[in-house]
Amino acid sequence: MSRCSLSRVAGGLAASLLLMTGCATAVPAGESHTNPASGAKDELSGTAWVLESMGGASKDEATTMTVQFTAEGSISGSGGCNRFMGTFTMTGDDLSIEPQGTTMMACEPAVMELETSFLEALQGAKSYAVDGEKLTLSDASEKELLVFEAQSDALPGSAWVVTGYNDGNEAVTSPLTDSVAEVSFDEDGSLSGSGGCNRFMGTFAAEAGVLTIEPLASTKMMCPEPEGVMEQESALMAALESSTKYTMEGDELRLTNAEDATTLTASRG
Repeated sequence: MSRCSLSRVAGGLAASLLLMTGCATAVPAGESHTNPASGAKDELSGTAWVLESMGGASKDEATTMTVQFTAEGSISGSGGCNRFMGTFTMTGDDLSIEPQGTTMMACEPAVMELETSFLEALQGAKSYAVDGEKLTLSDASEKELLVFEAQSDALPGSAWVVTGYNDGNEAVTSPLTDSVAEVSFDEDGSLSGSGGCNRFMGTFAAEAGVLTIEPLASTKMMCPEPEGVMEQESALMAALESSTKYTMEGDELRLTNAEDATTLTASRG
């Protein structure tokens, strides 16, 4: 495996990384895929994971770190602040990860330090083991580096607090400080939430990253405060109705439209 360090990249790559999908869950026992980069059967291709512990210590609960292994031999995920990408190859239980780049966002120093440790551990992984819903990556001396749990991609039965929405002007903006925007996807196919003033409701269908949301209805209250909340509510509902795909990474949800533009981002409620 190359020992090159992760390069930092900006611009178009940063934007494209934010739209990468990662909806797969751990491969069921007894199943495997073929990694085209190595031609070998494995239990990683087409799976997605959320970090549980690093170096034997539980991770910071406030920071979500993820990794996805595609059937095409690429790897991507979140280090807690930035997105990363690369490739992976396998021979039996041996693993080689080739990093290619990250986005360049700046976060709190403690988060950046954790991210650096996480990415270094990924790069140092030489073997893997899948045990049910757990993935363990180890170094050449079989020392445990990272332990992950399988990431669920089930949208029904989940509730979210909106962290960003498309404002209708091709920009994603955060909800107003003095408002709470939220959305819930119930197991019976019903959808409900709030844009900060009124309650909205409707129906949805979600499967394998594909999402359909029927036109939404809402209550009819007028809220003069906080200023702009009515506009926020209208834009949020329109963003939801235009959504056609969803991806989940740990406690983060991203919805996109038919042009792959982000329509909504949210954290688990």
